[in-house]
Amino acid sequence: MESENSIKELTRKEFVNPNTGEVHIQYYWKRNKAPKVEIKGKLPNKMSGLTLIKKDLDNALKWMKLARKLSDSVDDSYDKSDSSVFLAKDRERFDNVKALFVASLTFYGKCFTEANGRGASVSRNWLNEEYKELHDFYMNYRHNFAAHSGDSKVELAKSFVLLHPKKKELIPITPTFRLQPDAAFSFNGIKFEDLLVYISNLVAEKYIKLANKIVTELILVKDIDFWIDSAKKGKAVELGFPKK
Repeated sequence: MESENSIKELTRKEFVNPNTGEVHIQYYWKRNKAPKVEIKGKLPNKMSGLTLIKKDLDNALKWMKLARKLSDSVDDSYDKSDSSVFLAKDRERFDNVKALFVASLTFYGKCFTEANGRGASVSRNWLNEEYKELHDFYMNYRHNFAAHSGDSKVELAKSFVLLHPKKKELIPITPTFRLQPDAAFSFNGIKFEDLLVYISNLVAEKYIKLANKIVTELILVKDIDFWIDSAKKGKAVELGFPKK
């Protein structure tokens, strides 16, 4: 997905109305104000939505890298070499790991959720077979831990009655032990970060294909005078193919 920053002649400034929160965007070509026309419609909206999905995935990847760095740098009394599951004792550190993992997981799941506001979402059908089981694993985590408390047991809470070890009486407390996972960094030897990169690349490919279609079949078919006139009017242009 080509960035605006890759074209050195093109720059952009954003202005936010402090009262309404409305954002105004102005583009410049070699420091000269470039007239613009907003485009709308099913396909342009989907193209715009794909960029939001890409941003979510990039953020999720950034947070997972931070979570892994925090986890890997810990110096504790347990040995992580023989298993991917361990009890972390540094709760302050691993509460931060959990926060970063849940944020990543939430944004990942968001990309697969139908959203009218975005007009775009990722489909499981896009994935190669080798990634579908990994995807399902993390979506299960998302449904049963990050977003809901679902049917799958990914967290634990048990309460107990305690008996005095030397007297025939109860200890006057009913303690509860609770345990939640902090992060699932990998599944079947594949890192969550690898999945995020893979899905991000898929989204970028979909964006490029759709953008080329919009440019060649919806934008360039109109002459330059149409776009000059539309820029002067300052109104969005609805683009789309005739309904059959």
